[in-house]
This record gives sequence, C-alpha cells and structure tokens, in this order.
Amino acid sequence: MISFSYSLIYFLAAVSSCGDDFNESDDLARLAALKTEVLLLVGEAECSDIGKCRSLPLGAKLCGGPWEYLIYSITDSDTLKIKEKAEEYNEWNRVLNSRYGYVSDCKITEEPQLLCLNGKCVDGNKVGGGTP
Repeated sequence: MISFSYSLIYFLAAVSSCGDDFNESDDLARLAALKTEVLLLVGEAECSDIGKCRSLPLGAKLCGGPWEYLIYSITDSDTLKIKEKAEEYNEWNRVLNSRYGYVSDCKITEEPQLLCLNGKCVDGNKVGGGTP
C-alpha cells in the first residue's frame, strides 16, 4: 500500500510538471536530504542480539534492485517511519532515474549478513563475516 501510494504521488507529480524546467541540482539535493532523514531515523542501530537487526533496500538502480542496504535496529526505533522514509527515498531515486536518464552498473547488490557486533547492527560482509 505504501509503495503504491508513493508511486502514484510521484507519477502524478511527474505528469503534472511535464514541460516544466527541472533543476537537477535541486533534485539531487532533495535526494541527499531524504537519505539524511533516513539515516537520522536509523541512528546508531543499537542491538543486544541479532534478533534486533533488520535491513531494507535503499536506492533504485535503473535496471532494478537497490544501490545499497540500510541496516537498522528495531530497538528504540520507529521502524514504520524508517520504512516509509526509505521508500520515499527509493521512489524519488526512481523519478530522477527517469527524469534525467541516469544509468547504473546493473550489478546485483549483495544483501547484508546481519550481525550484532559490539552492540551495533552491522553487515558481516563488510567486517569479515563470522558469528557474533
């Protein structure tokens, strides 16, 4: 439902602004601001065990899939707000891909191996893997 509503909003915004001049710099600044908002919601991603860690796709490659995965904790987090803001970021990324004809490498982004390491949710693929 969230995905559909954001898709509809951005589609209508794109259609209603046909013929308008777009400002790529402003559009990219909005994308960066949305990512900052997502990261602020995630915070430190603190955990006491692996069961507190989650991930979700972030960004939108033109040929499909995310640019990266966001790792967050369900401990003291508004997980619904994190998911909504991440989806807003992803949808805006899709709009910009279409609007400016951006391309991507089309490589599949590896999903994280979630670990709770030293009280933080992390990607085991980036810290050498292993068990917590």
